[in-house]
Amino acid sequence: MAQLKNDCDAFGDILPSKDIIKNIKKIIKPINKTVKKPLLDSIGHFVANDIIALYDVPPTNNAAVDGYAVVFDKLLSFQDTMMPSTQKIIAGDTTTHLHYDNNKALRIFTGAILPDNFDTIFMQEDVVIDENAMVTLPPGLKKGDNVRMKGEDINKGDIILKKGDMIQNFMIGQCAAQNIMHILCYQKPKIAIISTGNEIYDIGKNAIPYGSQYDSNRYNIMALCQQWGYDFTDYGIVKDNLSAIIEILTEAANDNDMIIISGGASTGDEDHVVNAIKHIGQLEFWRIAIKPGRPAMMGVIDNNQKKTIPILGLPGNPAAALTIMLSVGKAVITVLSGGQMTQAYHCQALLDFNIKKKAGRLEFIRVTIHHGDDGVKIVRRCRNAGAGILSSYSFCDGVIIVDEDIKNISCNTMVNVILRETLLDLTTNLLAPF
Repeated sequence: MAQLKNDCDAFGDILPSKDIIKNIKKIIKPINKTVKKPLLDSIGHFVANDIIALYDVPPTNNAAVDGYAVVFDKLLSFQDTMMPSTQKIIAGDTTTHLHYDNNKALRIFTGAILPDNFDTIFMQEDVVIDENAMVTLPPGLKKGDNVRMKGEDINKGDIILKKGDMIQNFMIGQCAAQNIMHILCYQKPKIAIISTGNEIYDIGKNAIPYGSQYDSNRYNIMALCQQWGYDFTDYGIVKDNLSAIIEILTEAANDNDMIIISGGASTGDEDHVVNAIKHIGQLEFWRIAIKPGRPAMMGVIDNNQKKTIPILGLPGNPAAALTIMLSVGKAVITVLSGGQMTQAYHCQALLDFNIKKKAGRLEFIRVTIHHGDDGVKIVRRCRNAGAGILSSYSFCDGVIIVDEDIKNISCNTMVNVILRETLLDLTTNLLAPF
């Protein structure tokens, strides 16, 4: 897209990217409704309070291997130690209160409680035992080797999940280890999804007017909401008509907690979403310093229950709409859900092209990653990556996010690449610190 004027001259005031999160938190208040979810059903929800460990994990010192437990101080330092072995203990055995001779090697199996005074375990592969049950123990171990210490994973009183954390699969076992059957979670908001435009049609129609397109934005948004585990209502496509847009926004606000609408966000004569929001609510910001995605907007309206409903307006161009959903949209949904976000993880790669951009805007550059002969990752710009080129997200490996105050990055510079899987993570923040 070629533009002669600078952004401010062409479009007026533009919200800096560093202020977007701050504005979202100012505009939106979390729903704050809670629901107690069975452990497995809690995946993908945000925790409503800190979860504190009730037990040490493991609860006692125990064996990390099958082998022979000894008292370390009974071992010879630089030569083999010979010890009889006449007792054994297995996982689940609770008779560790019995007397075990400190001068003997105790046959022990993985997971078995380690009796008092015993502090080191030889792997069974490292010892020799003769027909008289005498065990030869070679030198070389350190005190505490092959022992899982009480509480080395979790200590009683540790915070295992903080308020606002999203519950992910690997956290479930940790909660199960604390005998937690239910988790108090924030209720997820219901989301209304709307597209606007005279030129777009829903899928399933085999004959559409010349020059028209099938609607991809709505389906991208619905797919993301489904992946993130949010209930949504599809309100279809609304034509570019102020009254029709006002009507659908009003209807959607009465039955949902949030509205996402795409198209109609620019400055054309037939772009009515801004005026519709102004007519029935309040426009909080319009036009942001992100490329692609500048025409994005945020507003609120009060529904018939006197509840304030946030509206996120996305650009009509598909790649721009997806960029805003993966940056601004994620933040809006997370704040509304009572959650916290973390900064995006990235990998480093060598830039294979020159970056030239205007100062004053955050730029998302879709790229592919290749491996050089020396093993260094090389990053190349996607061939077609305009605001309307949705396929660039399908074919890219990730994005480079270039800060507002940077105008040029030279070829052969090491840059940070945020991988596509990270982009799709709801709790990954791509903007200023959360």
